[in-house]
Amino acid sequence: MKVTYLKHSGFMVESRNYIYLFDYIGGNIDKAIKSDKKIYVMVSHIHDDHFSKIIFDIATKHDNVTYILSYDVVKKIKKNAVLSKMVEQLNIIRVQAHEKYKIDDIVVETLKSTDEGVAFIVSEKDGTIYHAGDLNWWHWDGEPKSWNRNMEVNFKREIDSMKGRKIDIAFVPLDPRQEEAYYMGMDYFIKNVGANEIYPMHFWGEPEIIDRYKNEYGGENIVSKAVFCK
Repeated sequence: MKVTYLKHSGFMVESRNYIYLFDYIGGNIDKAIKSDKKIYVMVSHIHDDHFSKIIFDIATKHDNVTYILSYDVVKKIKKNAVLSKMVEQLNIIRVQAHEKYKIDDIVVETLKSTDEGVAFIVSEKDGTIYHAGDLNWWHWDGEPKSWNRNMEVNFKREIDSMKGRKIDIAFVPLDPRQEEAYYMGMDYFIKNVGANEIYPMHFWGEPEIIDRYKNEYGGENIVSKAVFCK
């Protein structure tokens, strides 16, 4: 599979038969999408750093596009007359947490985010992809201990459900805003699930956090910023 970093938490993954766009909010994909492969556009949740209406422009340029959207994204679309009109002819599949969907020749499973929406596990002949969306161990110094503890429990429950699975490519948050707690979600994922290739995301224009993590905690399967960051 070929991985292209786009922006923030946005990635394009191309397998032999399909193209997947995860949380695409920007980045030039016109030159990257040259084939007539089926395209799956996947959005984990409604936040502006994960969802943009520009995803619907893809269907005006390419045939055979399927949109796999978290339930909260579909809810917003239905409430917005302009968006609703824009997508009325598109192939949209609404997904919610803790479900499995057989779509063409791929299987999409969802986990419950610790923020909004879902995380995706996509399985097909060429391998398995995990995109966390905002499923992360969010720990903030300003929150009560009970809030942070609840977040830890919820995060570990979702990640633990993947134990024993073979993940080929994983996109996992590494957020510098969490200060000294920045590493916890990534570290727990690596130690309990892991993947052949791990691509950090959600680093808010500070890709140096990737090298910091590798220097402080290791992670030989983490793809360096020099490989995929613009």
